[in-house]
Amino acid sequence: MFSIAADIRNTLGECPLWCERTRRLYWTDIEACELLALEEGNDAVMRWSLPERLGSFALTDRSHILLMGLASRLALYDLNTGFLTTLAASPGGTGTRIGDGRCDRSGNFVFGTMDDGFPVNVIGKFHRLNAATLTVETLALPDVAIPNS
Repeated sequence: MFSIAADIRNTLGECPLWCERTRRLYWTDIEACELLALEEGNDAVMRWSLPERLGSFALTDRSHILLMGLASRLALYDLNTGFLTTLAASPGGTGTRIGDGRCDRSGNFVFGTMDDGFPVNVIGKFHRLNAATLTVETLALPDVAIPNS
């Protein structure tokens, strides 16, 4: 049996991610430039407004810091202060934005870039933020239109 956890209307809600430490379900409303969270046992939805679209994100070793794949950059976001620390500009070409991404077993953040126009062209690529060096590597994979997993 399924039930609605929160009656929230998102324009483009994606990337649900459960954090065991905080007992929160995080997700993004990409077009509204928001990160949202629902804490277990609490009906109130938490919202963080962001300066640009959030295509994907990942947990870090600190429960109040998230790694964010924003439209134009990778950044660390402090949930307590709202402060963004840019790690790298998007490796995508002109007219692209960062889309879907997740951490691999080694803690690297694997993400894709995609055409920001419509109709979507096949110009996106897959990249990896190396967890040890915080450098971005482009993966030797075919181009994609939409990098969602």
